[in-house]
Amino acid sequence: VHALGRRTDAAALEALHSGVTDADAEVRLEALRALSRVGQTLVRMGAPDLTGKVSSWLEGALRGTSLEQALARTLLLRLGDESQRERIRTLLVDSDPEVRRLVIEQGGLGAPSLAGALTDSIFEVRFAAATELAARSDRRSIPVLREALERGGSVAISAYALLVKLGEKLVPPSELALWPRAMPLPQRLSLVETLGQLPLDQAVQGLLRAAADRDPRIRRAV
Repeated sequence: VHALGRRTDAAALEALHSGVTDADAEVRLEALRALSRVGQTLVRMGAPDLTGKVSSWLEGALRGTSLEQALARTLLLRLGDESQRERIRTLLVDSDPEVRRLVIEQGGLGAPSLAGALTDSIFEVRFAAATELAARSDRRSIPVLREALERGGSVAISAYALLVKLGEKLVPPSELALWPRAMPLPQRLSLVETLGQLPLDQAVQGLLRAAADRDPRIRRAV
């Protein structure tokens, strides 16, 4: 399923269909994530309207767990189904913080909804909202980004890059001097992307360290 999610052809979309209804909940979730990635790529490439076909596949997910609903509804919104927007907003108050974070990271929310999530009780949800707002040059994200900077770790590097883009004058975090080899692969890949947003001198130093990573996928991303 994960490998299919990296493809960009209509055949991959069809192949993921069965995963969405798999008996294993983890397989269903991974299939939905992969379907979202492939579907969005095909839309950017000018593929014909996919909403009708994909929505028929997602009937079970739309009645499933909150996580399944979040992935299914944000996928349909990405494919152009505007009727999902209001339902997605209701998931922002779901009791599961993973659902709230996922809805924000999948995109499609307006600035007012994102700004409301800046006061969420869970840091990861607040940071997801701040990241989305900062990408829109919305300075309401700054307090949460500064909180992330103070927390340290990989989020400090991401927060620093976003704060610099917003025009904040800051001392670079100590984390820039190290490459987090023990960090899970998806987070390291995300970090490579973040490093590319830093000022040139800092980006080069960080990317040189990333280029020595043990995983060839990290080295290729650099």
